[in-house]
Amino acid sequence: MPNTTGLSANRLRNDGFGFAPGQPVAHGESGESVFAGGFGEKTSRPRYFSSYVMKLSTEQAELFFRLMWPLQFFVKEKLGLLPEIQDLASYIKAPTEQKAQVRNALYQHPELHQTFLEQNPQGFDKEELAIVTGWQNFVAGDFFLERYLKSHAIFIGNHNQVYGVLGLHQGLEEIIHKSYLPLRTKVVLLPFLGKIVYDGLIESYNVYFGAGITRELKETYLAAKQNGRIITELSQNPAAIPDKRSKISKNWEPELEQLAALAGKLKSGTGQPALHGPAFSLVKASLEFASLAVAVPADTDKLLKSLKKLDKLLNQAENVLFRME
Repeated sequence: MPNTTGLSANRLRNDGFGFAPGQPVAHGESGESVFAGGFGEKTSRPRYFSSYVMKLSTEQAELFFRLMWPLQFFVKEKLGLLPEIQDLASYIKAPTEQKAQVRNALYQHPELHQTFLEQNPQGFDKEELAIVTGWQNFVAGDFFLERYLKSHAIFIGNHNQVYGVLGLHQGLEEIIHKSYLPLRTKVVLLPFLGKIVYDGLIESYNVYFGAGITRELKETYLAAKQNGRIITELSQNPAAIPDKRSKISKNWEPELEQLAALAGKLKSGTGQPALHGPAFSLVKASLEFASLAVAVPADTDKLLKSLKKLDKLLNQAENVLFRME
């Protein structure tokens, strides 16, 4: 993750805390503002028009909160938080900033999470308990929200880990417009039904990123995409990231051999334009690089050596062009 300085006031955005999208409902320390995107209730009018999906189905989102609210309420009761709220129904209707206190306490007290599972006060069935058990494998911290795809939003965390994350009732672009990206955020990621979601709250930092960091984040995403390292599930061993690269289904070596044989007939010499020499050499060197890419795609030393040869030939061709009258 790129190093950043000058982080200033932040704001808390949420999906499901129960207020209209974009409505500022509180101001906290250090200039924090709380924004609601719809923690428990669906919103009829999204804050932004979105051409992306990037969210759970309505039934899945309702299941998420049907499991999350009792867990948070259990933690609230055990820690004596918000004593004025006496029952689960009142907790669900509580303002965002109050529920945010309980939400933060949940991740700070994993022992209470375990106690909830053992006591099962809501009588969850095995499948529901399995979901809540999986939330013990949460990933929390600072992430860069880098881009939106049709399948998920891209978050980049520590050690350049790249996550594909879904929204709950709303797609993330409906809460944070893509024009704000990349955006540094504080968020909690949770496993849910074989996917990764965030828990409904996003705290964003009001800091502008220049072209350098934006390019670095883009390259981190592209490298993860190219190498099958985009994490779309959270397991008990987050370091064990499956390689999701597509298997090569076609062997291109016969075609490349035929092209190389044809390219071998390209000859430059006396009486021909000076540009023919470097141009023909570029064709042959390009085919050599393509052959290596097919035969030994993991041998970066050979591939880089071949690329350097191509770069040298490109410079030769450029020199010939500059000398032309």
